[in-house]
Amino acid sequence: MYPSYTNSLKIIKMKLSKIIKKTHLIVGLTVGLITSISGLTGAMYVFEPEITAVINSELLEGTLTENTPYLESLTTVIKLQELHMDSVQAMLLPYRGQRTMAVKFGEKDIQYFHPTTGHFIGSNAKSVAFFKWLLKLHRNLHIPSYGKYIIGGSSLLFALLILISGFYMWWRIYKKRWNRGLSLSLGDTARKVNFHLHRIAGIYFFIPLFLIAITGGYFTFDETYKKAFLGISYFQQISSSKVLMPKVGETLDLLKTSLSMAESYKLRAIYYPTDTKNNYRFRYINKLEVSSGLRKTTDIMTDSKLQIIKVTSCETATLADKIFRQMYPIHIGESLGIVHRLLVFFAGLIPVLLYVTGIRYYFFRKQ
Repeated sequence: MYPSYTNSLKIIKMKLSKIIKKTHLIVGLTVGLITSISGLTGAMYVFEPEITAVINSELLEGTLTENTPYLESLTTVIKLQELHMDSVQAMLLPYRGQRTMAVKFGEKDIQYFHPTTGHFIGSNAKSVAFFKWLLKLHRNLHIPSYGKYIIGGSSLLFALLILISGFYMWWRIYKKRWNRGLSLSLGDTARKVNFHLHRIAGIYFFIPLFLIAITGGYFTFDETYKKAFLGISYFQQISSSKVLMPKVGETLDLLKTSLSMAESYKLRAIYYPTDTKNNYRFRYINKLEVSSGLRKTTDIMTDSKLQIIKVTSCETATLADKIFRQMYPIHIGESLGIVHRLLVFFAGLIPVLLYVTGIRYYFFRKQ
């Protein structure tokens, strides 16, 4: 009786292993191509601030050798608003690797102004246009209607099926010999070299890739993520704000409001009314430069007469919302500084390596 039960359990385990291995192969060969494109474009985007600033130094840095004082930037914003109020779509203050003021007049018309004098410097930086194109490829493959679902779905399948099934197979082989499972043993044949590269890349980058894939899926399925936390009361906690926030119903005084919040939040951008939206949106962020730490934002919505109709801030957000606000810095590699960015950069290259070695492994098996 007992041997029969043991044999049945072994057969079930063997069948389960075959199913997992087959799933890993099929999903890897299909979804792997999408995640390779997503990973490669993401890796290229990690150092966008530094690359853009170097290539377009005359537009993004001008003659500035250091960051402009915040008050002077606010004064320039008000000056530029008076000059271009009727035609401007968005105004972006110096941010990340950029030191000049960017004013968006259309999708393809971005002009740059000196943050102190407000003088026109130039327009349409080529690398900015390239990185916008790259970001769209990364987010939706340039397929506006459903491309983001291809990317988001592939990210989750990569995390939940490819990575976990790969870890299961690694654990099944090396659970009693960890040292060998974590060591790079290339062997003496092309087949062995290919297998060990696939194995070692997958296991060493398992956690970074899993986090990048899960946070990447959030940008497509954010509402689903949020609904998952709604029923858990612990994540619905709200802390009281220590920052003096403007109140709904008040009329926004841009300079006064910005200075009152300056110690905790600084103005990042202003988005102006369009043909489809008749509201202003003022976005504030805790840090305007690339740096490690938590990401905190505050958005103030006003009507066309600058009367405040909505204020959403990290200060008064639920614990769940505060967690979701960290998806972006975790995904792009800004939570832990330069080490995190380098890790995300190299992790972005790994799906390509896994895909290529996975295809080669498949053909080796066929042979």
